[in-house]
Amino acid sequence: HTISFFKDIEGTINDTRKYLNNTREPVAFTVAGRTIYVLMSTNDIYAAQKAVEDLNHDVSTVNFMSRFGVTKPGLQILFEDPPPSLLASTTLEPNPGRKNMVHLGAALFVTQLTPGKYLDTVQETCLDLLDQKMALHNLLSNPRFRTANTTSRPISLVSWVSHTLIESTSAAFFGPALLRLEPDLARYFLEFDSKMWKLLYSIPRPWSEDMLAARSKLQNALVAYLELPADEKAGGSWFVSKFESEMRARDISTHDIAGCLAMVYWVANTNTWRLCFWILAYVLHDPRLKEVITQEILPFTTNDQPVASLPATLSQCRQLPAVYHEVLRVVNSPISLRHVTSSARTASEKVLRPGTQVMMAHTQLLRDGQVFGASPDTFDPSRFLNKE
Repeated sequence: HTISFFKDIEGTINDTRKYLNNTREPVAFTVAGRTIYVLMSTNDIYAAQKAVEDLNHDVSTVNFMSRFGVTKPGLQILFEDPPPSLLASTTLEPNPGRKNMVHLGAALFVTQLTPGKYLDTVQETCLDLLDQKMALHNLLSNPRFRTANTTSRPISLVSWVSHTLIESTSAAFFGPALLRLEPDLARYFLEFDSKMWKLLYSIPRPWSEDMLAARSKLQNALVAYLELPADEKAGGSWFVSKFESEMRARDISTHDIAGCLAMVYWVANTNTWRLCFWILAYVLHDPRLKEVITQEILPFTTNDQPVASLPATLSQCRQLPAVYHEVLRVVNSPISLRHVTSSARTASEKVLRPGTQVMMAHTQLLRDGQVFGASPDTFDPSRFLNKE
């Protein structure tokens, strides 16, 4: 199944589910000599997420981090228990649970994105930058959208959305310094992201050279950022500052910190612009839907209020959130990987052999007709209005 997995993993899983008459039973694929069990039912995925002793997530994390360039010595430190000197520190984040750096970093990221002052700061910065970038005079001066035609100016929706959101998110997390060091970072990231499947499946050289080259550009920019004096990194997020401080306290190299931050950068950017693009694409493609959304948001967009104030007012809408959730359901393709460390069974009593991998295909849950009604593969925002 190697070729079909590489070409279209979601299509391969969909075809398999349909072949099995939508029973959503676990199936085993052989991919590049490795056995991967794919779970598609709610019960199987829920049970797998609870089976932390038999299905190990850290193994997948180690593999993923090494593919982002984190060295073996760095990985060893990242997974070590914190020494007493760090736990007693008054300048680092409290760590009563004695989490290793990987788990502490994940907790810091959750704190950053939890509603409150840290999220508010990042959100306000990002929205202010979006407001500036969408101003007409900034659009007209953007070299990506220049044209010899003086009466009209075609703009690539994909290019506009992706660059605008990636650059705004970059500045919100890292302050203005990162883009100042590497103005083409959004382009390099998109090059890397388009070849990300080669990293996920450990495609060797020379077939992965293009992905590795783009990854190096991203990491080199992050290394340069980390080497800046603290005062030149002003305006960055609470998370990035705390994360770097914790890593430095453990004597983790700048190269390895950059590798970890490259992962964070990818997580923060890979889905956001795609979701925005597809919302716009679906709305603009359907004149009726476009009119509905336009009329709903019009009262909140006619008084020149700053974009940063819109989240509170737009929360009063019904149609717009329905479109958002339906796009998220239809276009998102989340998966999770675990390594089977000891013999285990799924909720449906299928045996999982040690040394294999388990893939939780969360997308299959989002296409379950028993949950989302008839025609779950069809874009229909009204399904989220009817369930209120």
